Amino acid sequence: MNPGPEADRVLLAHMRDCLDRILEYTNAERSTFDASRLCKTR
Repeated sequence: MNPGPEADRVLLAHMRDCLDRILEYTNAERSTFDASRLCKTR
């Protein structure tokens, strides 16, 4: 069952928000991101 284009838009908006937060939290520094808990997987 395909949820449709609206669900895709919601998911993409959420992903964009997450990326914006990563940039904000790390000041757009890759090394800061790599060293942070944001990058760690369980």
